[in-house]
Amino acid sequence: MARFYLVRHGATDLNNDSNVSQDRIRGWRDVPLNEEGRNHAKETAKSLKGKGIGIIIASDLARARETAEIVGEAIGIKPVLSKKLRPWDLGVLTGKSTKEAIPKIVEYIKEPDLIVPKGESFNKFKTRAFAGLADAFDKAGDEKLCIVTHHRLERLIKAWIAAGQPADHNKIDLSVFKAKGEPPGNAEIITLEPENLRKIRKETTRGAVERAIREG
Repeated sequence: MARFYLVRHGATDLNNDSNVSQDRIRGWRDVPLNEEGRNHAKETAKSLKGKGIGIIIASDLARARETAEIVGEAIGIKPVLSKKLRPWDLGVLTGKSTKEAIPKIVEYIKEPDLIVPKGESFNKFKTRAFAGLADAFDKAGDEKLCIVTHHRLERLIKAWIAAGQPADHNKIDLSVFKAKGEPPGNAEIITLEPENLRKIRKETTRGAVERAIREG
C-alpha cells in the first residue's frame, strides 16, 4: 500500500460549493482560480510544508496547475503536469448549472460507454484517469507524492477504494462517486495499492516505470 496527498484545486468563478443552482459544470473548460481559490491554495500550501513531499503531479488545466504551482513554490518543487488527470470531459454539459446537469450525468453513468456529445464516455474517463494515477506513482518512485486534481477524479478515487480497489476498474461504488466531494483546496492523505492501478494498463511494473521515465 502507498500513501499520497490528494489536493482538490481551489475555487473558480464557476464554483459555488453551497448552491448547486449557481455551481457550474467546469469539465475541461480552462477556467483559472479566482482570488478565493488562490487563498485556498495558499492555505493548502501552508498545511503541506514540512510533510516531506518530493514530487507534485497535477492536471494541466489552469485551476489545478495554478494550485499546484502555489503549493510547489511554498515547498520548493516544480509541478509535473498531466492531461490524464483532467476531470471527466462532459462536453455539452460544460457550463450548465450543476443542478441541471446532474440528472443527465447520472444517465451517462448508467450507460458508461455512451459518449457525452463533444466529450467522453464515463468508461473512457475512468480508463484515462486510472492510467494517469498509475503514471503518477511510476514517476514518483520512492518519493512522497502529491496529486492536484479535480472534484470528479477525487470522487473516482474514493469510489474505487470503497469498492475494494479491484483490478477491474469498472467496479466502483457509484454511490460514493455521485456523493458531494471535498471542498475546493482540500488536502488529505489517501492510501491505496499502486499495483492494482497499474493493472489497467496491462503492462509489467518495469515496463510502466520505463515508459514513465521516457514520458518525463
